[in-house]
Amino acid sequence: MMGMAPVAAADLWDLGASPGTLQEYAAAWRQAGQAAENAATTVGTAARQTLHEEGWAGDSADSYAAHQSRVTADLDAVAGAATSVADALDYLAGVLAFNQELLLTERGRLSGIRSTGQGADLAFHPADETQAALVRDSIASAREIRARVDDEIALKKATFSTAYGTLAAIEQTWRPRTIGMLNLNIGQGYKNEPFNSEGTDRGDMDLIAQIIAGSNVEVATLQEVFGSDVERLERELRERTGDDWTIYFGEASEKPYWSDGIRPVGLHEPFGNAIAVRHGDAIAGSAHTDTIKLDVPGSVVSGGGPPTDTTTPAHPPPGTIPDPSPHDPVITDGEGRSATEVRIDFRPTGGG
Repeated sequence: MMGMAPVAAADLWDLGASPGTLQEYAAAWRQAGQAAENAATTVGTAARQTLHEEGWAGDSADSYAAHQSRVTADLDAVAGAATSVADALDYLAGVLAFNQELLLTERGRLSGIRSTGQGADLAFHPADETQAALVRDSIASAREIRARVDDEIALKKATFSTAYGTLAAIEQTWRPRTIGMLNLNIGQGYKNEPFNSEGTDRGDMDLIAQIIAGSNVEVATLQEVFGSDVERLERELRERTGDDWTIYFGEASEKPYWSDGIRPVGLHEPFGNAIAVRHGDAIAGSAHTDTIKLDVPGSVVSGGGPPTDTTTPAHPPPGTIPDPSPHDPVITDGEGRSATEVRIDFRPTGGG
């Protein structure tokens, strides 16, 4: 007499889940939500004290109040989203734990039936039709239990999707503004001589513009620039990038500007540094605020009569003070230097 055919069944009685891990995640999300709620309370309390108790009023106060409202509203939204995720994770942890117990109970009904393999290779070997029917009934029950678990998980997917959308939108709103910066010495003072094309001259402004445009930056600081070439460079940058550029020039000194020619462009051309600013996504505006002279002393010697030695005079013996002489060299300001200050206004985050 032939025995009953084996009944193959993947291990339907083990969900392979970790409810404890979900509970840990839920606790972390709940903590994040509480932190956001506390931050919203702190900001709101400080704002009320500043606006009402200290009597701040006017346009700046209104702007501050509007910005503070956006901050606290988004913090409240973060707290709500985090709490909803925590609640959903806790709920699913309970669903998984409860239904895993049901599955273990079902599996216990089959403890008297011989089985081989495990996981996907699990197979039962019933001794008779009664055992075979019990295996089939337990498989059906396990599938029903797992279907209910899948349905519960599917229902909570909407909670996770909604929370993700909320948090992603807030993250985008308050993302820090960053810019790229290029520091470039274009060397217009180098080889600035008649008939010498080794330095950077007026005809090289298109190349300088291409270097800046190719760097994909928002700010470029430029050293050794003739002021008369700034407008041309600004025009080249706008044409090459299609963006709005403004270049702020800070004069350090005046020089003859030869620019590869027999005749100089000018004998007293402003020479110094510049800052190029691209206005657009990150930068809303900019303005020149100051040019600070930083001249380097010591390169020009003058005074009295023509000294035979323009080096630094020998030091007097210790304890003596030399008498001034009309022939002593006088050290005056040397090479012109300056620093250019530009204020950059970042485009506001948080919707304003």
